Amino acid sequence: MQELEVGPDEVLYIGDSLTDDYEGATRSGIDFCYYNRRGAVLSDHHRPDYTIRDLLEIKDLA
Repeated sequence: MQELEVGPDEVLYIGDSLTDDYEGATRSGIDFCYYNRRGAVLSDHHRPDYTIRDLLEIKDLA
């Protein structure tokens, strides 16, 4: 983010791992979009800002 000169409010992290991607994004103050292609049930511990099942859904997040 420093190199691109953007803040956390200008970034959306998209990932498929609640262990690695979600934790890293939330600890960095970045909104997280969970790519849940298998339809996994989320625990109360994980609350992504967005959830998609198909990558084409990204364009509808704006």
